Amino acid sequence: MKSIKRLNTNKIQSELEDWIYKMNSGGVLEGKYYLSFLGYEEGFDELSEKELDELEEKYSGSDEFYSKQIAHQPKASINIKMEYLKKETHSTVYDGPIPKIECFLTPGKIDKKIFKEFIELGWKIHGYPFKYIFNQEDVYAKESNIANLFSETMSLLGQYNWELKLVYETI
Repeated sequence: MKSIKRLNTNKIQSELEDWIYKMNSGGVLEGKYYLSFLGYEEGFDELSEKELDELEEKYSGSDEFYSKQIAHQPKASINIKMEYLKKETHSTVYDGPIPKIECFLTPGKIDKKIFKEFIELGWKIHGYPFKYIFNQEDVYAKESNIANLFSETMSLLGQYNWELKLVYETI
């Protein structure tokens, strides 16, 4: 997805619903994927393989290569994934707990006022990053404010351009 200054609440809602559906329909994704909202500084976004190769060719091994590469890394992120549940011996899908959704907010450098505003939105202090947990069904509830939570969080970090990615977790 192309970088967008602010993803709207409807787009966020749609992406969350789509992701939860995929994670629950016949094990299509087997729980190994998560959604990631990535915040990039103005004028910088993720480098393509070709751009990375060109950068490496031009500045290979120098400090400039690493500083240019780091400039294109996200400075803030919201990572949304299924809670990891250990299966007990002899347990089945039918008798195990239903995983919740865990969200981790890594906001980059913020001041005390923004820190407090994140807490007022519902983010929990979890060292660094912040954490927010909800049930999968909460996304579909008519009074759900989850997409709004992400939208307002990104708004507070308005200095970044936001990109949405589906990321495969190899761990």
